[in-house]
Amino acid sequence: VTIRRAHVYGEGHFKHRGYDETLYFDVFDQPGEIDLSSWIKYDYLKTHFTRLSIQISSMDVDSNVANITESISIFGISGFRFVVTVTAGSPDAFGITIYWSNGALLYQNLNVITLGIFVVEE
Repeated sequence: VTIRRAHVYGEGHFKHRGYDETLYFDVFDQPGEIDLSSWIKYDYLKTHFTRLSIQISSMDVDSNVANITESISIFGISGFRFVVTVTAGSPDAFGITIYWSNGALLYQNLNVITLGIFVVEE
């Protein structure tokens, strides 16, 4: 859990079943409070799912891994939880997990990026 200032940023690209999946992000955590300038943009062209996050709920950083969470609405239904897991390492990777409002898993995918760079600074 982040107990000091953290900055996680970068961009990553991956071909998922022949379709582009991309993640761009710049998130600042002042111990327990996400800076209002923080954002995430996620695109998955196969499903035409684009998510621009500007109201991030929390970020937990442990070494080179950050979990960034927000509550979202899908097709006008609120209460879903959208979690981005970023790993800055060799190789860099990102995961997208979406949970139903009751906590059940809706979608999950983890990818090693083929182009881009992720940075996790504490």
